[in-house]
Parts: sequence; structure tokens; C-alpha cells
Amino acid sequence: MLALVLAGQVHAKAELFELYSNFDISHLIRTGMSWYDLLDIRQQLRRPTLAFYVDKVQYKARMNEVGIDIPEIYYSQNADRAMTECAFARALRSIEDALAGRSDYVAKPTHMSCSDDVHVVKDGWNIYPTTPWLVNAAQVAATLAKGLRTHSSLQGESWALHQVPPGVMVEERISAGGGDDTAALEFKTIVIWGRVWAAEVRTGTRIVQVLGRDGRGLLDKSLHPSLAHVEWPRVRSLAETLGAHKDCFRVDIFASPSATRKPSLGSPERAPPLKYLLNEVEFYITSSMPMFDDAARLWLEGYNSSRYVSIPNSEVSGRYADMRDPALEEELSQFARLRSGAGLSSDFLFSAPRTYGSLAPRRDAMEESQCAVGDAAADGEDCVA
Repeated sequence: MLALVLAGQVHAKAELFELYSNFDISHLIRTGMSWYDLLDIRQQLRRPTLAFYVDKVQYKARMNEVGIDIPEIYYSQNADRAMTECAFARALRSIEDALAGRSDYVAKPTHMSCSDDVHVVKDGWNIYPTTPWLVNAAQVAATLAKGLRTHSSLQGESWALHQVPPGVMVEERISAGGGDDTAALEFKTIVIWGRVWAAEVRTGTRIVQVLGRDGRGLLDKSLHPSLAHVEWPRVRSLAETLGAHKDCFRVDIFASPSATRKPSLGSPERAPPLKYLLNEVEFYITSSMPMFDDAARLWLEGYNSSRYVSIPNSEVSGRYADMRDPALEEELSQFARLRSGAGLSSDFLFSAPRTYGSLAPRRDAMEESQCAVGDAAADGEDCVA
């Protein structure tokens, strides 16, 4: 009998979900929270280790290390927030050099979201987001370099994103297939407690369909004809691999016959094999999708059932590996101060998003120029290439 009891205890323990400690928000959960209440918590978390997941340079470097397929990276760079004019000029030249001779690529800031300043270039034309327009390396480099002096993303983004240092990335353009006239087919897949809940499927800015866990329409169980050739189990498996040990997480996956990754000679012409590659991930999910009440219920159930155990996060690496998140008591005090500062009548959270940055330049242009001259003189910098 004792052996049976012990075996049952071991089995019960094995069923506990292992949640990375820097995703644990159990002490901030309240009864009856909506999806947007939960997102408010995510937006406000002052946990520097979470910035790892929205720093495209650092996260993709980690994915390369662990063997996750990603678009080939041609160039990436983080910048010092207080770069001098000389450093800025060098950064601009290095971006231009990375783009020289290329007519097919994606170039984007690594510290922004919502597709800010993203260039999807095919045959020298930027085909994203809508009407194609002809670009050259100097134009694209100038836009990206300007972004190095810009705060992270749009107002209302997460605190974590605003901790990511400015950066740029140039990488392989993944084919959209067919006419190949926009950004690639992408599955923005939401994983809740390690299981895919739904995926918003897009080509460029167009939403194709929202799929449920079974790979059929979330609302009506249909399947758009353009998705019939997609191996949904592979999409789901990759999303759940990267969404492991997290309460709620979004994994964006490309499914495409890449423009630079030709199908083998023996492949049937009717359905060329697809590549499944990670684009990016996000823990502050601002997508607009149906049935978010169900998503909130699943998110809360994981905490309310207490069927999880908190474990150290073994994924965080690079500059974020040695960062320390606030202790529980400190975090509770931070949220209390935020609540008080917002002057809200609610018991806990905020009625509207708070902001931590904007697209405004980091410093006044005149001040920037004067400081840069002084810095260069003090450091003995030579701005000549």
C-alpha cells in the first residue's frame, strides 16, 4: 500500500507544469481578471530578464546556439544609447556595407515592434507593408541608423521592450510563395501553459485565418484553401518547444519555400516542401483575436489550479544572463506605486496603458551635436573612415 501511495505522489509531482520563475505572476493575480487585465500586468513588469525575449539580436543568437531554424542573419548590431556623432557615422557606414550588393533581404530595427521601419526588399523593391517602392542601400541604411537614436517602439509597449538597447538586423528574406509580393506566410501562435491555443495566420498585413489548436478555424473549424499544404503539427510542435515553461507566450513562425532555399530535385511540383523558421517571440501579446475570454480563462486556470512549480530560467543568455529581477515584496510595492500614481479607482490595475517611450529623438539635435563634438575631442576620436 505504501508503495502505491508513493508511486501516486511521484506521478502527481511529475504532472506539475514547470514554470520559469521570471514568468510567474501568481502574486499579482486577482479573481475575475480579463485578458487585458493580465496583459496590463505583463506590460508593467520591471523584470529585466524578460527583455531577453524581445531583444531580437540576443534571442536569435540563442536560437542559433540551440539549433532552431531562423532566417539567415547577414548583419546585426546593438548600439550604445549615448553614441557620439562619430560612432553614429561608423554605424551608418557599417549598415551600408552590409546592404551593399544585396537586392533581396529584410532589414529592421531590433528594439521596436509593430513593424516599425521594417523593410522587406525583393529585387530592390520594398514590398512591405503595401505598395512596393524602389529603395537603395543608402536609403535603407539611413532609416535604420536613425532608429538607433530612437526610443523603443510605439507608446503603450512593455517596460521590458524599452530596456532593449537600440539595434539593427539584416537577414534573409523568406518567400511568401505564389506571387511572392509581400512578407512571408506567418503563424502568430499563442501558447498557454505549454500548449498552443490559437494562431493568427498572416501574409504581409492580411489576416488569412485564425486557427485553433487542431489547425482548423478557431470559430468554425474550416480551413482556408491556401493553408492546405501547411504541416500544422510542425508549426504547433515548434511553437510548443519555444513556449515551454511559460504561462503565456507568442511564437511567430514562417512557413515557406524560401526564396534562397530551393526544393530538392525530387520534390513533387504540386507541393514544394516548406521550411518552418522562427521569426520572433513575444510575451506581451497585443494581437487582436476572437475568443480572448477563453484565452484568459486558460491563463488563469493554470494559476488557480496551482498545478505548477516555479523553476529557474535556463534560457536567458547574453547580456541578460546576470541581470536580477526584483524580489516579490519589491514588485508588489512597485505595482502599488503604479496604481497610486495612476489615480485609479480599481482595486488593482490600470484602466489604460502606461507608456515608457516614444518615437521622439533621444536628445535635442543641437544638444546631441554639441555633446558629440565634446566627446570626440575628449576621446581623441577620428571620424574619418
